[in-house]
Amino acid sequence: MTKKLIALFIALVMLAVPFSTVVSAEKIGTFSVGVGDEPNNANYSFETAQEIYSDFTVTGKLESETEMDYYKITVPIDGRINFWLGNIPAGCDYDLIVFNEEEMMEWVSTTENDYEEILGQSVTADDVYYIVVGSYSGYSSLQYSLRVRIYLDSYAYFAQTAPSTTTDYVMNFDKIYDEDYLTASDWQALSWYTNLSMYGCYSCSFAMVLRNLNKTTVRAIPNVMVANGSSIPQQYMLAQPYTILWANTTPSTSDYSLNSLGTTFTYNGTYYTTAFNASDMCYTKREAISTLFDVTIKAYNVDGFYEKYGRNQSEAIRHKKNAIANLLSKNPEGIIAVFYNELLENPEHAIVITSTTFQGWEDDYSDKWTITTTYPHSDELNYSHIDSLGLFGKSGINYAQSTAYSLTETFSDGDLFTVCDPGRAENNEYCNQVSLNDTYSARFFDWTHLIALITID
Repeated sequence: MTKKLIALFIALVMLAVPFSTVVSAEKIGTFSVGVGDEPNNANYSFETAQEIYSDFTVTGKLESETEMDYYKITVPIDGRINFWLGNIPAGCDYDLIVFNEEEMMEWVSTTENDYEEILGQSVTADDVYYIVVGSYSGYSSLQYSLRVRIYLDSYAYFAQTAPSTTTDYVMNFDKIYDEDYLTASDWQALSWYTNLSMYGCYSCSFAMVLRNLNKTTVRAIPNVMVANGSSIPQQYMLAQPYTILWANTTPSTSDYSLNSLGTTFTYNGTYYTTAFNASDMCYTKREAISTLFDVTIKAYNVDGFYEKYGRNQSEAIRHKKNAIANLLSKNPEGIIAVFYNELLENPEHAIVITSTTFQGWEDDYSDKWTITTTYPHSDELNYSHIDSLGLFGKSGINYAQSTAYSLTETFSDGDLFTVCDPGRAENNEYCNQVSLNDTYSARFFDWTHLIALITID
């Protein structure tokens, strides 16, 4: 497209809607997770725009100055968005233009650099944008790269290990007991607070992703955290570990109707007692959580990748990393990763992965994994170690393990994955938005132990 034509094109759109010009030399931050070629002669209009996803690099080329390539992205969450056009061929000046769903111009970057970028724009879930790549001058048979990244201003973090009793998500936890706590003699007599510290990684991980989605309970539940004596208010609550733990104490394994969820509490003058012992809340009943927050929870089995890829462990690991990248491209709020190491006393652990710089490729793995959206009985996921009653799992942290077992090798490429790990790292630091290599998980697990990935929509 000639200078005169592109100037006229922008001017015409400017008459329809104001726009802001965003030009910055700052790099975009997290790099791409995948690479794919644009379809030939298929994305030259709004109607035929190629669909792309967050943090997925697509390559294309402009083979004339009048050619323009169109792409489309649907925003999955409230947050911010970055657009980056790079690897512009030498001697070419390409421009980056973004339109909204009404095909009105929103943002444009038209520098003379070898890249264009638009950074930090506020977006809302279900917003649709069209990205147009055009030539101000020059064209080439060499490819450019285009990437869009959607992210949150901040990510929720909940820690399971020895959280302070003054923090908003454990207040009064040390006062919640099984009603038979005075006569019980095993670990089940411990308070919810103690069991959150020891076995709460699932609850913390589910709570983090749900909070990133800004989910609130769809019914009022008893909020023991702010209870004052026998006064226990019923409140709609934002997702946090307490809401997950409460849902997990649903009495029935068959009735997950909204009014059948959770447990009740009685104040005896000193403690809040419940008919459900503390061990109940360590399990994750996905249907109960789905009902309480009106979401769909999917579990993707990657445990079988070793067999699916010819018992080649390095190839299985490569595809596990790529599966994470592909799921994150459509779930930038984060996904839950579940690890299992049979050598440990508490063999399972769950964390949240929020972003990756792993260079992967597009693959839906439909022929490689089992996806479950219903109640996850062990045979559905083919995990012999998952409770046969259909409870997704109970995981924990036992620091005695650190002297009994440690890995000689940790995660390869673990620095390419940013995670929120409910457990504390070896240096006793909280693992909030840190490299996977610097987490609690790295002490006892590696890629061979990754068995499942969980998304929430």
